[in-house]
Amino acid sequence: NHYLAMEYMPGGDLQQRMAAGLTLAEGMDVIQDVAIALDYAREKGVVHRDIKPANIMFREDGSCAIVDFGIARELVSDANMTQVGAVVGTPHYMSPEQAAGARDKVDGRSDLYSLGIILFEILTGGVPFTADSSTDIGQKHLKAAIPRLPRELKELQVLVDRALAKKPGDRFQTGNEFALAVAQAREGMPQKQLDSIPHRDVDSDTVIAPSGVASGGTSGSGIRLRSSTRERAHQRARAAANERRWRILTVGALLLAFAAVALNFANISLREE
Repeated sequence: NHYLAMEYMPGGDLQQRMAAGLTLAEGMDVIQDVAIALDYAREKGVVHRDIKPANIMFREDGSCAIVDFGIARELVSDANMTQVGAVVGTPHYMSPEQAAGARDKVDGRSDLYSLGIILFEILTGGVPFTADSSTDIGQKHLKAAIPRLPRELKELQVLVDRALAKKPGDRFQTGNEFALAVAQAREGMPQKQLDSIPHRDVDSDTVIAPSGVASGGTSGSGIRLRSSTRERAHQRARAAANERRWRILTVGALLLAFAAVALNFANISLREE
């Protein structure tokens, strides 16, 4: 009999915690912890390739762990099921090199890009790149400019820009470097801001100014610019549908790969007979 055993994680996942509301300090703590964990994986020669909020879970004591290494691969090994040109990962969180299907260019810095997407989501409440299809999302990872943060978080823009750089060489090179940059960024922030839950809303690819902050950074009474509740619901539904389609395509590709391997073994057996 076969079975799978894993650590019990009663604290839920990061996706649930973001929905409930994370303070800025709590969010930055998670980013630092995951960055350090990814650095450990990199040192062991492992790339996760699917870092996203649902794959970051919490123990009873509040510490977090990365789960679901189902599509991870060893950096030193070519023996994996992903074919040349295949795209592996979750569209909203994948790196440009993953979106391009450049398997040979995917390394630990790709996971750090995905963590940068999560940082952006913690700060704004939405991912930076959205579209109606996985292909279009991938193209935005490759070509679209990084959206600007709300004015009250502008001091973190440099951090986000480096984490989401299109070229791996322009990003943080290690998880420890990423974690240190986050620690340095929070040092100059007032405690009141760190203890607050960032006001956030995202309409298309533009971060919307929160209540009390006028659009365009001008002074004034401030206008809370929001997409309608119905439109946001449609965006979430489209995103969920895209992810389901992507998972189906990924499973299909894996089944085809298994079938090809099985057929190859069958041909070898026939030749030996």
